[in-house]
Amino acid sequence: MSPIDFHQPLIPGVSIRPWDLNMADEMVRAVRHNASHISQWLSWSDSDYGRDQAEAFIRRIARRRPAIGSMPRARDAES
Repeated sequence: MSPIDFHQPLIPGVSIRPWDLNMADEMVRAVRHNASHISQWLSWSDSDYGRDQAEAFIRRIARRRPAIGSMPRARDAES
């Protein structure tokens, strides 16, 4: 089974979507830029955070995404 498409538009120009490997550099920039603030909660976040760590994280969460059919649709959950 293939993964569910989690790309969800919220408002024009803003959407939620899962990370993919093409976004690893963006993740690295975000972590490094915010490391001094987020490191108090996320001990792994520091200015040395790199692409290898970002790709490992993205692969790990991709394996955890549910497959199509494993999540109830809203109308199924209501019945």
